[in-house]
Amino acid sequence: MNAFFDGYVNSKTTLKQFVEQYDNALRSKVEKETKVDFKSRNKLYDCLTVYRFEKQFRVAYTNSKFKEVQLEMKRLVYCCANLIKEKGAICTYHVREAIVMGEGMKKAEFVVYFNSIECELQCMCRLFEFRGIMCAHSHSVLIERSIYEVPTKYIVSRWRKDLERGYTCIPTTYSNFGSYLHPKLYDNYHNTLDEILDLASNDDAKHKVIQLGLMKIKDEVRTVQSSSVSNVPYTSTLPPSHTSLKSPSRINTTKESMTRKVLSSLVARRRGRPCTKRKVSNIDAIVNRLKGKNKKANPV
Repeated sequence: MNAFFDGYVNSKTTLKQFVEQYDNALRSKVEKETKVDFKSRNKLYDCLTVYRFEKQFRVAYTNSKFKEVQLEMKRLVYCCANLIKEKGAICTYHVREAIVMGEGMKKAEFVVYFNSIECELQCMCRLFEFRGIMCAHSHSVLIERSIYEVPTKYIVSRWRKDLERGYTCIPTTYSNFGSYLHPKLYDNYHNTLDEILDLASNDDAKHKVIQLGLMKIKDEVRTVQSSSVSNVPYTSTLPPSHTSLKSPSRINTTKESMTRKVLSSLVARRRGRPCTKRKVSNIDAIVNRLKGKNKKANPV
């Protein structure tokens, strides 16, 4: 937490300054994240091998996560997989890896189980379970079985760069609410759905109507998506009243609420005994008393 606000907040920061610097810190984080996402979508690193599963990870994962995948690709040179036992669909492989220990080399052996029916891999190093990245031992088994593409279940959606993050659709004070289309649309849709749910209350018949309507809208959106791919014009069947989901006055009020000014906190009187004068020494009290007498004797 301290590292996140480093350079924005210190021990002498007031409450008003903290609120303002909090928005500045979040704005800086969002800007950095946007730049990194842009680089991940538009800049691709070169592959170290000719295997197709490395290209799969390069297309799906962000650049930072793909660098971690390439570390496992480099370890493939030092791995050698051998089939030890085959029982039904379960195949047991022993993978030997040469590991650098100081100035010498050491051979470590790992056990990898492969399910030929479901194409599942399980390595005793547990790298995929702990970090979400396939280890070099599992890749060596795939190469031994002439499998050069990994199943989609081993491409974790958390590291994908082609997914829209849910938190990016939340309108905030630090993300220029008027310049982003997705937060505004999400806000419109949520407000419309809230109004519909308020009308339905606890009536089961109304909820069934809402469910059927949402399914119909979902089918229409899919039709629009397919027609846009095939460059076929599509005409919406929704009534004109539903084209505008939010009135301009409501948008203005939302913008005003998002750009409100932060005011200083009110000074409140503390509970308990009121503050008294600070204690002074006897000499200071005598000096102050003499000063007061001199002022009375010599009025201006």
